[in-house]
Amino acid sequence: MAHWTASDIPSQRGRTAVAARGALPTLFAATAPQAEGGFYYGPDRLGETRGHPAAARIPIQALDRKDAQRLWDESARLTGVRF
Repeated sequence: MAHWTASDIPSQRGRTAVAARGALPTLFAATAPQAEGGFYYGPDRLGETRGHPAAARIPIQALDRKDAQRLWDESARLTGVRF
């Protein structure tokens, strides 16, 4: 898997913008040819809190189908968009 980096993200006082770095796993999942459906992506180091985007452990809460359905239904209600 190719490494994506935040080297092009502007830094302030030598520190990379935290929000921009946090977006890397989402951008990777949405745009990288090697990203696979059904996987969860996050940082690859320090307990999945830092590093390059990589396949990550899916939190147990993310596997709860009842919660997922409630979130989906509430999102549809709030946005007025139905799928």
